[in-house]
Amino acid sequence: MEAAMHLDLSELPLIWMRNHTEDEEHDDENEGEMFLGVLRRNEPFIMIAEEMPRLSDIAAMDQAERKERAKLFKVHKKDLARLCAGMIVIAPSGSVAMPLRVALEKFASAIGIALIFADSPPAAREIAQARLSPGLRP
Repeated sequence: MEAAMHLDLSELPLIWMRNHTEDEEHDDENEGEMFLGVLRRNEPFIMIAEEMPRLSDIAAMDQAERKERAKLFKVHKKDLARLCAGMIVIAPSGSVAMPLRVALEKFASAIGIALIFADSPPAAREIAQARLSPGLRP
């Protein structure tokens, strides 16, 4: 089993995308239902990836899984653009390989959300709170 991201909703409206370890179960269907539940709340949220995805993990993703995720984002693109205040990726400055950065930027643009990089979890929290603040939300 490859490492995969899972959603941690314990701090809504902050949605942490955390890595599974090799011995943890990953249930894509459950993750999709959790995400749809967030959209049904009809309240602003922001996603925070605790670390950069690895190109090897993206490349190893099953084609059917890619299609399902793409379909989920396409079907809910308008809700994402309206409710999601952005996706923050925690990565030290200058550590993001250009091909991966371009891929992430294309993904974020395709679903209509901002992509922001932060150097640390505290910086990500600060950015998230600012983007979610009434009157400051882009």
